[in-house]
Amino acid sequence: MRSIVFFILFLFCYKSATAIDSTKIELHFPFNKFNLTTTEANKLDSVINLFDSSKQILTGISVYGHTDQIGSNNYNDNLSLKRANKVATFLNQHKINAELINNLLGFGKRQLVTTLTDESERILNRRVVITFFYENKKLPVVIKKVEQKEEPIPIGTPADPKPKYQKLADKIKDTTLKVGDNIELPYLLFVGGMHDFLQISYPYLDELFYVMRDNPTLEIEIQGHVCCTNDLDGLDFSTGRKNLSFARARAVYDFLRKIGIDANRMSYKGYGHQFPITQERSEAEKTRNRRVEIKIINR
Repeated sequence: MRSIVFFILFLFCYKSATAIDSTKIELHFPFNKFNLTTTEANKLDSVINLFDSSKQILTGISVYGHTDQIGSNNYNDNLSLKRANKVATFLNQHKINAELINNLLGFGKRQLVTTLTDESERILNRRVVITFFYENKKLPVVIKKVEQKEEPIPIGTPADPKPKYQKLADKIKDTTLKVGDNIELPYLLFVGGMHDFLQISYPYLDELFYVMRDNPTLEIEIQGHVCCTNDLDGLDFSTGRKNLSFARARAVYDFLRKIGIDANRMSYKGYGHQFPITQERSEAEKTRNRRVEIKIINR
């Protein structure tokens, strides 16, 4: 057995904080009302409390009000703005500087998320969408004394280097891939408890787009999965509905559809926590279960 000892280093490095991150939340309102319900106020309060001033700097907030499809444009424009203003007042009362709110608008009924008219669907339109933009502060990292022991590799046991990322295009070209097979997309990551993509996801969403574009006969089912729940599915903090895996699969579908992939070539489904692939003993294992996969329907 050989021992490798590194010198003691007291080096202070700084993580770059040039990128702007964001967190989005949707609050919903009773018909013809603009005051926050207790449930929605608590939801917003919980998101505000996630921000740690020692680690993050809020750089801006947008607040957009909406209504359902009932009533005139003029009436709904005023109602949606009242909802947005009520949220802005709540933020100010919870020590959020009013100057950070750089967009406060009421869209009335012009941006419906559903045209269905039953109450369970119309409430999705009666919303205020709040987006918090922030920067992570530069944090010092201390590199301490490290001692590593290199264990011998037993005879007959191959070394296990960290696996390289295999491009999705190469997986699709694999002749052993057949209809019905699933491909895991490990770098499509989301804001915790929401269906909003983390910034790291966009290059891999683009990769999926190019694969769909370059393989015009390829048809897929987009499958969402969550971790760490005994319920059938996880709670989506953005909407308050227990359909997080479905919402994340739908987010991938919507992304591809909006940039030109034929909707007839895609479907989406949420599988909740029905098919975990790890035992969730560590954060890394939990992350594996918070995943999106594509199932090959046709090649």
